[in-house]
Amino acid sequence: MPTTLSSLNLTGVQFKEGAAPSNPAAGYGRAYVDAGGVLRYVSDTPIDLPLHNPGSLDVVTADTEVVNTAAETTLWTYTLPANYLGADGLLRYNGFISYLNNSGANRTFILRFKYGATTLLTLTTAALATSATRRWMDLWAYLKGDAATNAQRASWFPGLLGLMAANAQHNGDEGTSAEDSTTALALTLTIQHSLAAATISAIIRHSTLELLKAV
Repeated sequence: MPTTLSSLNLTGVQFKEGAAPSNPAAGYGRAYVDAGGVLRYVSDTPIDLPLHNPGSLDVVTADTEVVNTAAETTLWTYTLPANYLGADGLLRYNGFISYLNNSGANRTFILRFKYGATTLLTLTTAALATSATRRWMDLWAYLKGDAATNAQRASWFPGLLGLMAANAQHNGDEGTSAEDSTTALALTLTIQHSLAAATISAIIRHSTLELLKAV
């Protein structure tokens, strides 16, 4: 049985980088340093989290631009490890998109939010007027385990700032999937322009994915 400590001073202690340890005994956890030098914690669930910011699974600040193509193209993706979502987990995604249609005519685009092989949410915009000024979308999406490891429910609010007038999906939408969350599966956000042109561009400025846990 592991020894229980009320406190432990690790000042000056060095950790050797290595693979994740085997699952600890029920009710206990183990800390280790991964190959990237990040101190992580493994629980008996098993869930493996970085200790520097346990809720943040992915933070991307590099721009990704999709331009001059009408093919469905990935804006952001993250492979969610096995057992992170489970039957009652909750994930929150946020991405900020800068959009340009300077093609001389109205255009549209399609956003898709996917988990594994399932497209959970789809947004097809209304006609967007041509303009030399970039416009923005602040996108928030949630994915939860829906009372089983093979049932999920997603919702999102695509905050279309200056992109369009009336569009029912601007007010939000939800969708479901039946993926096996006990396996590692990708979360993916894609975009598809209605026309391939150098004057039609979408840039995702940043993305974050968080695992929400009650304290």
